[in-house]
Amino acid sequence: ETPKSIRTQMRYLEKADVDAAIERVRTLPLAERVRTVKLMWVMALCDGELHPQEEIVIYEMADQLGVDRATVISVQPDF
Repeated sequence: ETPKSIRTQMRYLEKADVDAAIERVRTLPLAERVRTVKLMWVMALCDGELHPQEEIVIYEMADQLGVDRATVISVQPDF
């Protein structure tokens, strides 16, 4: 088992990495940010099932990336 302090540090680093990635993606043109959201849908649906938490995360990430809800819905693949 990973010691608690290492787990805590990993969570901090992971959040820092996510925050840095969001900032980088946010600077991309809208078409690329929309493509990123579409890829999130594909990853969430790769097991053939959309879990509620996956959907929540996609919408939260899209909000942070400045992609409106109608666009998020329109790029969701049909599975």
